[in-house]
Amino acid sequence: MFKHRDTVIFRDYAEFCNATAEFGSTTDMSGWSAFRCDAPFISIAQETYRLFDMVDLAIGQLLPSANIEFPYELRQDYFEIGYVTEGSFCLLTERYEDGVIRPNRLYISPPTGSRGVITCRRDAPFKTLSFYALCAFDKVMEKVLGERGVQLWDETIGFGNAGGGMYPVMSPPPDVVNSLIHVANCNYPHQVRLMFFENMLQNILLRLMAHKLPEDEKLSDMSAFEAEQIRSVPGILMRHLDLPPSIQELARELSMSATKLKRGFKKIFGKPIYAYHYGACMERAAIMLLDTNRSISEIALDSGYSASGNFGNAFKKHYGVSPIQFRRNGRCATRTFHGGGDRDAISR
Repeated sequence: MFKHRDTVIFRDYAEFCNATAEFGSTTDMSGWSAFRCDAPFISIAQETYRLFDMVDLAIGQLLPSANIEFPYELRQDYFEIGYVTEGSFCLLTERYEDGVIRPNRLYISPPTGSRGVITCRRDAPFKTLSFYALCAFDKVMEKVLGERGVQLWDETIGFGNAGGGMYPVMSPPPDVVNSLIHVANCNYPHQVRLMFFENMLQNILLRLMAHKLPEDEKLSDMSAFEAEQIRSVPGILMRHLDLPPSIQELARELSMSATKLKRGFKKIFGKPIYAYHYGACMERAAIMLLDTNRSISEIALDSGYSASGNFGNAFKKHYGVSPIQFRRNGRCATRTFHGGGDRDAISR
């Protein structure tokens, strides 16, 4: 480790981990651990859970007090599915040159042998969650989803260590985002969390594959390229919640006609573009109301509404109750669940 102006540079990821461990402490419990670090260059608060006896889930918040940089090289088999919930960091690889991993971006481990540089910016906190294991992608898939899971991943996604190491960063579909938000904000008792997180990892993998499955009876009149472009629309809309593009703008970005875009989207997703997007935003808002302590105004902005009043009207139209009532009812159900009741039955 050495300092260059305002930047702390480590030789590799191992040196970075050793340096944070020197200033940190770990509390080990059955199936999970908590790590706290207050180093001169970074503060870290992270919880780690062991799933399926081989996959670790790390949920953490990092606050760099200096610019931090370290190279890495994947010299062994490695599995990772990570997600940025808040803030950003920079990941430069041979296949991902944009560099900045922003919120609502899913990154999947590139193949063994990949090299890159990770950079964290001073006073730029970020929160992440990551499922990872020191073994091959297909081995994890077989453990989590069985042999059929390995085959299906290769057929649908086709990258990670099980495939050819294609583009490692993507905008996940809205239902995958909702699953990740559930993971990031889970407040169940810790022993229940282990089972819940295992279920959610299966859920996330299955949903990623489901969005890539061919639907021949629906897509016979469009090319594979057009179908893939159309499947990217929900992610594009989620990245521009403050000012969603029009159908004409989407069509130009995707290199197809507006008519083909509208027809193709309804064939694949079963709803018109903005009806589907509206439902995804409402579901996202409902999860944040139950699983976070963010204000109604913050949730409104994160759901694409500049005015909380408009958001409240839209939410009540969709769910039949106001956001405040929804949160109050949900929190009551959660407290009863923790006391031994059935949360789903109470919510109904």
